[in-house]
Amino acid sequence: MVTSNSFIQRKLHTYMGFLCGRDRTCGNKVNYKCQATAERAAIAMSKKRGKEFDCYNCYFCKGWHIGGAQHLTIRTALRIVLFWFLVRTATEIKYEIVDDDLK
Repeated sequence: MVTSNSFIQRKLHTYMGFLCGRDRTCGNKVNYKCQATAERAAIAMSKKRGKEFDCYNCYFCKGWHIGGAQHLTIRTALRIVLFWFLVRTATEIKYEIVDDDLK
């Protein structure tokens, strides 16, 4: 099954890709021009490797890529966003302290 058939799954996967960054989300992956082609490739890869794969719309290049199926729920996505925000905030505070020390 390709979970990207669900609108919510597609949007969550795209947003999580944004949080992970371009290298991890887009990187060296094949860029499929349409969802249908990416879905067929995901199904073929799932059969070949015995693991579920999913296609997703890339936030950065706007193409379609294949990655491990996420099965994201809104609750899981909110927890990831909260963690991302906390790590980013902690990093910004760290740099502010260092910058103040240099003055």
